[in-house]
Amino acid sequence: MLSTMKIIVVGTSNSVIGIEGFLQSLRLQHEVVQFSSGRTPFFCSLKTIINNKELIESCDLLILDHYINDMNFYRLKYGKEYDKLCDLFYKYLSSLNVDILNLLFPIKDIELRSTKPFYKWVKKLTFKYKLSCLDLNEYKFLPHHFKDQIHLNSNVSYALGIVLGNYLNFPLFNIKPHGGFCSSMPITIINLPDYDHVNESSSYENRLINIKYVDLNKSITLKRKNSDRLISLGYLKPKGIKGMSGIAINENYCYGFSDTGYFHEMIDSPIYGSLNISPLFGNYDIKNLMGRGRSKGDFCYCYLTELVFYDVNVEMFYRSAKRNVINFNLPNLIEVSERLSPKILKLTDKTIEKLRDTALSLENKDLAVAEQLMQLAHIARPLGPVIKTKLDQYRERLKIKN
Repeated sequence: MLSTMKIIVVGTSNSVIGIEGFLQSLRLQHEVVQFSSGRTPFFCSLKTIINNKELIESCDLLILDHYINDMNFYRLKYGKEYDKLCDLFYKYLSSLNVDILNLLFPIKDIELRSTKPFYKWVKKLTFKYKLSCLDLNEYKFLPHHFKDQIHLNSNVSYALGIVLGNYLNFPLFNIKPHGGFCSSMPITIINLPDYDHVNESSSYENRLINIKYVDLNKSITLKRKNSDRLISLGYLKPKGIKGMSGIAINENYCYGFSDTGYFHEMIDSPIYGSLNISPLFGNYDIKNLMGRGRSKGDFCYCYLTELVFYDVNVEMFYRSAKRNVINFNLPNLIEVSERLSPKILKLTDKTIEKLRDTALSLENKDLAVAEQLMQLAHIARPLGPVIKTKLDQYRERLKIKN
């Protein structure tokens, strides 16, 4: 019996690609709500899940995609304590009364990466806390299935959604997870738009996110215990705003915000206790959060979304929900991927030019064949101006002829 599921996706860059990939095709068969953003540590996933816990527990399935960013960047920068904090994250996941699929996207050169132990750590936590897992590193994806070293291309991502969607059409989980709870948590999320001592919040929306933020134009003070460490924060840098953005924390730590969009970044300095947070205004040349280059120029705005704290003195009290663990197996995934993203023969410049010249020689003798030859040349050299112009001409002539 087929069944439609309500699915929440909390992911990173592969899930962003999935808007025109696996999320799009998954929506053909299931109701999907996505909360994904590209460059984030797992703290952003935790923040999203805590803020939307009631909605998530009302759904049938939570799909989580987080480990690649952590493995490739944050674990390396933050150090071994990251593993301990990741364990807290999985404890909290296990307490949720919803079925969870940990979706591990493939890394093209995972065997060569010095950070591979973190990938193994994530799998260990997945099994330890009885969550379902789909590890795509175990599938034999071909080099042309990848967009780059850590992302599937959108066509292969689309294939994943088709195959996974079909798999989820049949009842997999016999019972709704139940009995889980978390009554004490060392992690605290402060959503600044809900904080009493800041300006009125605003909203920012694009095709990926809908998020509230605070336009920080004066200093604010947050009272925290001395054992409370600031570990990450969220910020927004919309397109179209000229100038730099950044903050000063307790006057001692100044950070610029890099790139454009919504990001949730870790704090790589040991900042404990109460905070005074001020926007930076004026000309600065300072490092960005997590060593992502420098920001230089006129600092003129500061949009903040949330802060995450970790209290080393708070013990976590939780109970894992009772749930079924499913061993996901998608045996035809590579076959479908190959159909949607076949390997394209890479032609040499000499071959492309031969196709072009042969098409030109036939344009007044056999226009249909000339058009097909020029189309092959265009696929192999999409930016060639002569090829593109001629292909457009041939197609217009064929329209008139037909």
